[in-house]
Amino acid sequence: MHRRFAQHGFSRGAIISIVTVLSGVSLFFCSGATFARAPQNGGGAAAPADQDDPHNFIDLSGNNIPQGPGEGRALGLPRDRDRLYIPDENYIQMPLPAGDEKYAKIDGMAIKKTEGEIVAISEKSRDDGNQYWGRISGTPYDHMTSDFMEARYKKLGLETKRWSNDLPPQWFPQSWDASFSADGKTIPLKSAAPVGDSVGTTNGPVEAEPVWVGLGFAADFKGRDVKGKAVFVYTWPTDGGIFTSSSWTGAYQRALDSGAAMVFLVQGFPGDQESMMFANHGGSVKMGPLSAVPAMTISHDEGFAVREAIEHGGDVKVRMRLDVKIVPGLHTDTVLATLPGQSDETILVMAHHDAYFQGATDNASGMAMSLELARYYASLPKSQRPRTMVFEDSPTHHSPGFVGSVWIRMNMQDWLANKVVLIANCEHVAETQIYYFNGGLLTSDTASARRWSAEGSDALKKLVPATLRQYGVAVHMTSSTLGGDGGQLRTTAPSFGVIDNILNHTTMDTLDWTPAYPMGMVARAYAKIFDTTNKMTREEIRGPNFHPTFPAPR
Repeated sequence: MHRRFAQHGFSRGAIISIVTVLSGVSLFFCSGATFARAPQNGGGAAAPADQDDPHNFIDLSGNNIPQGPGEGRALGLPRDRDRLYIPDENYIQMPLPAGDEKYAKIDGMAIKKTEGEIVAISEKSRDDGNQYWGRISGTPYDHMTSDFMEARYKKLGLETKRWSNDLPPQWFPQSWDASFSADGKTIPLKSAAPVGDSVGTTNGPVEAEPVWVGLGFAADFKGRDVKGKAVFVYTWPTDGGIFTSSSWTGAYQRALDSGAAMVFLVQGFPGDQESMMFANHGGSVKMGPLSAVPAMTISHDEGFAVREAIEHGGDVKVRMRLDVKIVPGLHTDTVLATLPGQSDETILVMAHHDAYFQGATDNASGMAMSLELARYYASLPKSQRPRTMVFEDSPTHHSPGFVGSVWIRMNMQDWLANKVVLIANCEHVAETQIYYFNGGLLTSDTASARRWSAEGSDALKKLVPATLRQYGVAVHMTSSTLGGDGGQLRTTAPSFGVIDNILNHTTMDTLDWTPAYPMGMVARAYAKIFDTTNKMTREEIRGPNFHPTFPAPR
């Protein structure tokens, strides 16, 4: 492994540092696996194997494959999807706890089906010719998603309320491209995508000599002249496509301070994915509405192609064009759907719907889970619903603005403080556990561990992890504050949630890697928590030290 990583610019000490410092990453190095590698001379499906060869490898479906995990070129996503995909029926399944058989009515495959319908809205955005695509706030596809959620809640018999809020002027890339030239050839960088809040190349395309600075620590920049050059930073997922090492190590800010003409953040996921990340995630980049120089992400594959051209020597140039506009006059809608219970004390179930690219895990999975929970509880007689349930479809987790959950926090304070007894955030419900192996990726037949949160009484803090464990939902060792859109309301009432953050904001975030059974188990665990807390008083859920607060928007 040391020799292989040395080829990619890592020393033995750097490898030890990476594995030590980034031990929280949910993509792991491993020394063995069950999936074969693609042939050395190309991607796609492996050549047919001799069915009678006793030394063949097999995959989880029992298919013969001609090479084991140590042979051939490294696999990556999304280019090697067919080699890495695991059908839903092949994921590990656990029986429901004794006495909880009623939750079998909550169906992971139904969640997956609904998730696919939501992802289709994003794909329409792409198919309509938008280069900046997905369920982007303020676009027609945002409004289509609100229509979809409102119609589904109405079909279940819930009472819906929908309102519109104006968005502040939005950062909106119009079009872009990038390429590099070496040995008289120009190679397009097809995976290039703008870093959120980046300035454009206002005076036409920018061309510069590339410089590779590894992970971008101060030692990587020491003695390097990057002024006026295209700086390539290799950024490691910690713990996923949006939270990467280039922010918390200061690499991006270091490139800006050193006078770079442009910055490329090379994603650490092996493969050819596109990514939409924000350079100021993690708080290390102190920037205004726009970054100081144009910046893009590119895939591991294309970033390494540029690095190899630099190593080969000769005249290498990188070209970037990025047209960005700040677009005023957009609006977005929030939907609340109410399922009355025996009292007006309320459980608020929230999920945001905006997304980059397909946005399967982030957050079609959470939206689909909230609809499945609504369906389950709507099927019960009112006498079995001790508390009212309100389901929130929030439109803007990723985009700035006094809208969605922020608007609710500032305009519905009496309801939040005096009626809402528990908030559950449905977000990034389940992703396939993916491992690093020999410079590539391997998938497995289980879901990765999630971040989790429980804020309120000691009884609630004990109930949440115990229930998740009982239902086979893997989580991190320690809790964190309620993440994602749930963070907008976590101070207003007791709350809980899980969130899986590996593939989000990339074109790897597709239906292939959101397994149905693990999503269903999360939904069942949420239902168990709802039903258990419905036997607790408001005071028992809140505890003596929880006091609602309503911070002003930042």
